[in-house]
Amino acid sequence: MLPQYRNEKFTLTPVKAQRILAEHDTHISLEDAEIMLELLRKLSKLSVSETLKHVIALQKEAPEGEIVKP
Repeated sequence: MLPQYRNEKFTLTPVKAQRILAEHDTHISLEDAEIMLELLRKLSKLSVSETLKHVIALQKEAPEGEIVKP
């Protein structure tokens, strides 16, 4: 696992991901499940970060008191 994730606790563990995928006839190794979850977490974090940047930029451009929707 990547160092920044080592001390964080996640609800979906590689073992759980492996079991969920197996229920849908997709079998992956524990190592692949860990890599998959790391990628999904990175993509999720990036998506939220980009959305927040977009919303902040829109708020700066909007006239005062106007509600901005992303």
